[in-house]
Amino acid sequence: MKFMFNDIVAWSLILTICITFILLALKSDILRDTIDDLGAFTANAAAIPQLAAVPPNKINRPYSLSKVQFGVWTVIISCTYVYLSLSSHVCVLTLTTSSTAVILLGISAGTAAFGNIIDQSQSNQVAHPRHQNAPSDGFFKDILSDDQGISIHRFQNVVWTLIAITIYLFRINPHECSLPEVDNSILTLTGISSATYLGLKINENR
Repeated sequence: MKFMFNDIVAWSLILTICITFILLALKSDILRDTIDDLGAFTANAAAIPQLAAVPPNKINRPYSLSKVQFGVWTVIISCTYVYLSLSSHVCVLTLTTSSTAVILLGISAGTAAFGNIIDQSQSNQVAHPRHQNAPSDGFFKDILSDDQGISIHRFQNVVWTLIAITIYLFRINPHECSLPEVDNSILTLTGISSATYLGLKINENR
């Protein structure tokens, strides 16, 4: 009965985390880019026929790749921790963290932080306004595109993030009292992917 109760609690928490994240992603600006020029945003929206008569505060801002990546890793690692610590029946409340989880969260948090710094540094560019000051064009197009359209550095970051997430999930072992560990090569490639994205992001609005 105790194990069954743990299962119910664990999966209830996991569902709560996932549903809350999805609702926030859809209904709030938690994963969206910052608009630093309302005039440019309004003008860009006015150029789209279906948005021309919509108030600016009702128009969705574009999704931010770095914020999405940070949010997804946070949810995955949090849900993994809940599952292993409550539902595995082996390490109930004795689960230890892993260097992999710390590094992955650190990389994604650092990418989001530096991405925000880059955006702030470009906010005063008058000759070439930030492409983020435009309405959302759909989730995938938002995270894959810069001012020239879909870009290779964003594409590689999305592809590698999906690969790293898949590897991480397949390394979950319910018989071990620790969060999954992945090879250092995977962590290194994840760091390189994020660094490449940030390095080329500097020139996105120039």
